[in-house]
Amino acid sequence: MLYDNNKAIWVRDLEKYRTVEPTDIELYEKFKKSLSVVQDKDTGVVVVSFRHQSPDVAKLICEKIVQKINLDMRKADIAEYNRSMEYIKKSLAQVSVVDLKNVLLNIYQEQQKNLMLAELNDDYAYRIIDPAYTPEKKVLPNRMLIVIFALAIGFVISMLIVAVRIQLNAR
Repeated sequence: MLYDNNKAIWVRDLEKYRTVEPTDIELYEKFKKSLSVVQDKDTGVVVVSFRHQSPDVAKLICEKIVQKINLDMRKADIAEYNRSMEYIKKSLAQVSVVDLKNVLLNIYQEQQKNLMLAELNDDYAYRIIDPAYTPEKKVLPNRMLIVIFALAIGFVISMLIVAVRIQLNAR
Protein backbone atom coordinates (compact mmCIF):
# COMPACT_ATOMS: atom_id res chain seq x y z
CA MET A 1 0.00 0.00 0.00
CA LEU A 2 1.43 3.30 -1.02
CA TYR A 3 0.42 6.72 0.16
CA ASP A 4 1.88 9.96 -1.20
CA ASN A 5 2.21 12.32 1.78
CA ASN A 6 3.03 15.32 -0.39
CA LYS A 7 -0.14 15.04 -2.50
CA ALA A 8 -2.21 13.41 0.28
CA ILE A 9 -3.48 10.64 -2.02
CA TRP A 10 -3.27 6.87 -2.25
CA VAL A 11 -1.12 5.58 -5.09
CA ARG A 12 -1.92 1.97 -6.01
CA ASP A 13 -2.04 -0.14 -9.13
CA LEU A 14 -5.71 -0.54 -10.09
CA GLU A 15 -4.95 -3.74 -12.00
CA LYS A 16 -3.83 -5.42 -8.77
CA TYR A 17 -6.46 -3.84 -6.46
CA ARG A 18 -10.13 -3.00 -6.91
CA THR A 19 -9.83 0.54 -5.56
CA VAL A 20 -7.10 3.12 -5.21
CA GLU A 21 -7.84 3.57 -1.50
CA PRO A 22 -7.46 0.38 0.57
CA THR A 23 -10.61 -1.15 2.02
CA ASP A 24 -11.14 -1.69 5.73
CA ILE A 25 -10.65 -5.44 5.26
CA GLU A 26 -7.31 -4.90 3.49
CA LEU A 27 -6.14 -2.61 6.28
CA TYR A 28 -7.29 -5.08 8.92
CA GLU A 29 -5.48 -8.00 7.24
CA LYS A 30 -2.27 -5.95 6.94
CA PHE A 31 -2.56 -4.84 10.57
CA LYS A 32 -3.26 -8.39 11.74
CA LYS A 33 -0.12 -9.70 10.02
CA SER A 34 2.00 -7.11 11.82
CA LEU A 35 0.45 -7.56 15.28
CA SER A 36 1.46 -10.30 17.70
CA VAL A 37 -0.26 -10.91 21.03
CA VAL A 38 1.02 -13.87 23.03
CA GLN A 39 0.07 -14.92 26.55
CA ASP A 40 2.38 -17.09 28.64
CA LYS A 41 0.20 -19.89 30.02
CA ASP A 42 2.27 -20.30 33.19
CA THR A 43 2.65 -16.66 34.26
CA GLY A 44 -0.34 -15.08 32.48
CA VAL A 45 1.95 -12.34 31.11
CA VAL A 46 0.69 -10.94 27.81
CA VAL A 47 3.27 -9.73 25.29
CA VAL A 48 2.10 -7.29 22.61
CA SER A 49 4.44 -6.62 19.71
CA PHE A 50 4.02 -4.90 16.37
CA ARG A 51 6.25 -4.95 13.29
CA HIS A 52 6.47 -1.77 11.28
CA GLN A 53 8.97 -0.08 9.01
CA SER A 54 9.33 2.67 11.60
CA PRO A 55 10.24 1.50 15.11
CA ASP A 56 8.68 4.68 16.55
CA VAL A 57 5.33 3.87 14.92
CA ALA A 58 5.53 0.27 16.19
CA LYS A 59 6.18 1.53 19.73
CA LEU A 60 3.28 4.00 19.51
CA ILE A 61 0.86 1.35 18.23
CA CYS A 62 1.78 -1.05 21.07
CA GLU A 63 1.21 1.68 23.65
CA LYS A 64 -2.11 2.71 22.08
CA ILE A 65 -3.38 -0.89 21.98
CA VAL A 66 -2.78 -1.38 25.71
CA GLN A 67 -4.27 2.04 26.53
CA LYS A 68 -7.39 1.30 24.47
CA ILE A 69 -7.94 -2.11 26.06
CA ASN A 70 -7.55 -0.63 29.54
CA LEU A 71 -9.92 2.26 28.74
CA ASP A 72 -12.62 0.06 27.19
CA MET A 73 -12.54 -2.53 29.99
CA ARG A 74 -12.53 0.22 32.60
CA LYS A 75 -15.57 1.94 31.04
CA ALA A 76 -17.45 -1.37 30.78
CA ASP A 77 -16.73 -2.29 34.40
CA ILE A 78 -17.64 1.20 35.69
CA ALA A 79 -20.98 0.96 33.87
CA GLU A 80 -21.53 -2.51 35.33
CA TYR A 81 -20.69 -1.35 38.87
CA ASN A 82 -23.06 1.61 38.52
CA ARG A 83 -25.88 -0.67 37.27
CA SER A 84 -25.39 -3.13 40.10
CA MET A 85 -25.27 -0.34 42.69
CA GLU A 86 -28.56 1.09 41.34
CA TYR A 87 -30.13 -2.35 41.54
CA ILE A 88 -28.90 -2.79 45.13
CA LYS A 89 -30.33 0.66 46.07
CA LYS A 90 -33.73 -0.34 44.69
CA SER A 91 -33.55 -3.68 46.47
CA LEU A 92 -32.66 -2.03 49.78
CA ALA A 93 -35.80 0.10 49.58
CA GLN A 94 -37.96 -2.99 49.09
CA VAL A 95 -36.36 -5.31 51.66
CA SER A 96 -37.51 -5.23 55.28
CA VAL A 97 -35.41 -8.07 56.75
CA VAL A 98 -32.43 -6.65 58.64
CA ASP A 99 -30.04 -9.51 57.81
CA LEU A 100 -30.78 -9.21 54.10
CA LYS A 101 -30.27 -5.43 54.26
CA ASN A 102 -26.85 -5.97 55.88
CA VAL A 103 -25.86 -8.40 53.11
CA LEU A 104 -26.99 -5.94 50.44
CA LEU A 105 -25.12 -3.10 52.17
CA ASN A 106 -21.93 -5.20 52.24
CA ILE A 107 -22.32 -5.94 48.53
CA TYR A 108 -22.98 -2.25 47.88
CA GLN A 109 -19.80 -1.26 49.76
CA GLU A 110 -17.79 -3.83 47.77
CA GLN A 111 -19.17 -2.43 44.51
CA GLN A 112 -18.32 1.11 45.63
CA LYS A 113 -14.76 0.01 46.37
CA ASN A 114 -14.49 -1.66 42.95
CA LEU A 115 -15.91 1.46 41.28
CA MET A 116 -13.38 3.69 43.04
CA LEU A 117 -10.48 1.43 41.99
CA ALA A 118 -11.72 1.37 38.40
CA GLU A 119 -12.02 5.14 38.24
CA LEU A 120 -8.59 5.78 39.77
CA ASN A 121 -6.50 3.15 37.99
CA ASP A 122 -5.32 3.94 34.43
CA ASP A 123 -3.69 0.51 34.08
CA TYR A 124 -6.97 -1.21 34.81
CA ALA A 125 -6.90 -4.52 32.93
CA TYR A 126 -3.26 -4.69 31.91
CA ARG A 127 -0.33 -3.20 33.75
CA ILE A 128 2.75 -2.49 31.66
CA ILE A 129 5.69 -4.39 33.13
CA ASP A 130 8.20 -3.67 30.39
CA PRO A 131 7.26 -0.54 28.41
CA ALA A 132 7.57 -0.49 24.63
CA TYR A 133 10.88 0.85 23.41
CA THR A 134 12.45 1.85 20.13
CA PRO A 135 15.25 -0.58 19.26
CA GLU A 136 18.70 0.94 18.90
CA LYS A 137 19.61 -1.15 15.88
CA LYS A 138 17.52 -2.58 13.07
CA VAL A 139 16.20 -6.10 13.40
CA LEU A 140 14.83 -6.58 9.90
CA PRO A 141 15.67 -6.74 7.06
CA ASN A 142 18.98 -8.49 7.57
CA ARG A 143 20.91 -6.73 4.80
CA MET A 144 24.04 -8.87 5.18
CA LEU A 145 22.01 -12.05 4.67
CA ILE A 146 20.31 -10.54 1.60
CA VAL A 147 23.67 -9.59 0.06
CA ILE A 148 25.15 -13.06 0.70
CA PHE A 149 22.04 -14.73 -0.70
CA ALA A 150 22.08 -12.50 -3.81
CA LEU A 151 25.78 -13.22 -4.37
CA ALA A 152 25.21 -16.98 -4.07
CA ILE A 153 22.29 -16.88 -6.52
CA GLY A 154 24.32 -14.71 -8.92
CA PHE A 155 27.21 -17.17 -8.71
CA VAL A 156 24.94 -20.17 -9.39
CA ILE A 157 23.25 -18.43 -12.33
CA SER A 158 26.61 -17.40 -13.84
CA MET A 159 27.89 -21.00 -13.49
CA LEU A 160 24.76 -22.29 -15.23
CA ILE A 161 25.25 -19.79 -18.07
CA VAL A 162 28.90 -20.85 -18.44
CA ALA A 163 27.92 -24.56 -18.42
CA VAL A 164 25.24 -23.99 -21.06
CA ARG A 165 27.69 -22.04 -23.28
CA ILE A 166 30.31 -24.79 -22.96
CA GLN A 167 27.72 -27.37 -23.92
CA LEU A 168 26.57 -25.30 -26.94
CA ASN A 169 30.16 -24.69 -28.12
CA ALA A 170 31.01 -28.37 -27.79
CA ARG A 171 28.40 -29.31 -30.43
